[in-house]
Amino acid sequence: MLATFVIIADLLQVIAAAGATITTNASVECYERARDYYPYLGTKTAYENVHGDVTRLGNSCTPAQLWMLSRHGARYPSGKLTSLMLNMTTLRDRILENHRRGAGHLCARDLDELRDWQLDPGLATENADALAMQGESQMRELAGRLKRAFGDLLDARSAKPEDFVFRATDTQRTQASMRAFRRSFLDAGESLVRTEIPPVNDTLLLAQKFCPAWETGYATEHVSAERDRFTAGPEVRAVLRTIGRRLGFPEDVDFPTVESMYDACRYETAWHPGRASAWCLVFRGDELKVLEYRGDLDYYYFCGPGRAMSAKLGCRPLSDMLGRFRALAGGNSTNQPRGVFYFAHTVTLQTFMAALQMTEDSRSLLASNYADVQDRRYRTSLLGPFATNVLAVFYRCSESEKPYKVTIHTAEKLVQMAGCRNGLCDWDFLERKYTSPVEKCSMDFCYEEINAASSETPIHSELSALMILAFSARLVL
Repeated sequence: MLATFVIIADLLQVIAAAGATITTNASVECYERARDYYPYLGTKTAYENVHGDVTRLGNSCTPAQLWMLSRHGARYPSGKLTSLMLNMTTLRDRILENHRRGAGHLCARDLDELRDWQLDPGLATENADALAMQGESQMRELAGRLKRAFGDLLDARSAKPEDFVFRATDTQRTQASMRAFRRSFLDAGESLVRTEIPPVNDTLLLAQKFCPAWETGYATEHVSAERDRFTAGPEVRAVLRTIGRRLGFPEDVDFPTVESMYDACRYETAWHPGRASAWCLVFRGDELKVLEYRGDLDYYYFCGPGRAMSAKLGCRPLSDMLGRFRALAGGNSTNQPRGVFYFAHTVTLQTFMAALQMTEDSRSLLASNYADVQDRRYRTSLLGPFATNVLAVFYRCSESEKPYKVTIHTAEKLVQMAGCRNGLCDWDFLERKYTSPVEKCSMDFCYEEINAASSETPIHSELSALMILAFSARLVL
């Protein structure tokens, strides 16, 4: 198999010099946007390619509170992936050399795009995991759309400190996302509202970070098994074979190499959603669908509905939302905020959706049923791209029998919740639906196995403390 980024020694003498002649097969098809463009790139999907434009209910209903949990905007990759992407010129030059020798099957136009490709100027080791400029734009534009839809409720010009709540996890990308959203949202009234400082053990927005059972369960439950089986299966093997021939390699390209090109395609599209990355030209739409499904399998069993622990972890923000709406329905509007805005990470958002029971499919996602679940509900491209969010709106309506209504939106699109009419939910229905999981909401399950094991040893307190510190240090998405 082709080793990732391996360069034959003599290539160093002949790589893609300006004006070098590249022979191509005149019969090959060029990348065509109408045929090959596929914007759904898993958790790195550009929000601009999937979001709706949230609308409010008619005049008979008045919004009383907006509650939002958002993932951070487009960011730069982690340190390890940044290092790989900084070396993508090596892989690019290998592909160009293959075509110079007549081995590849990219058309001249696509080769020109690849030859002219340059690293994004923001891609640097010091920017690893930091919010990208496009991520700031996504947050500003989201705030603007919400203000246009709910201008009377969200008017911050005369805001009191208790009118709006802002909170983000303690990472640069979530803090910067919150600041960009808040500046656009509040305009000159930024000093009039409060920003909550997350506690050291922030179990509202980072429950997984303080839950040892979450990580130990990842190992014992083999939650990556379906993803790994799919990676070794016929669909992915066919992609590797086709990509290898298209790029001129003498054998099937290995998966890490394809994954590197896929990540470059995904990140660059997220940073510049108006144009196709040169690395996206390497793929065709059907191939991107296969790679998308592999990512879906990963998240489905890690933090989605394929893992029973997900809903348990997601009950924390569910309890917060339900408690705030319950206070409004009970007539306790004193000091209740008009807007609650939280900024967190992929796992937080996905486990919250699992607690809402909005991502369950009639069929489990498996390595063996890719062709049968093309209409699946659980798609990280739609449910987990950069800047995606769950927005819940509590309304007071003129209807006398059931005056309180709730709408739930994902990526600003109305969710058709089971038991609701065209996305419009009676508050008492939602309260009954979620009362049981909220009443049972507890982090105790995170320590049950540890406590059981430590009951047989005198070092219980020291072990628990070490486990908490270890999991506090883990990175989040």
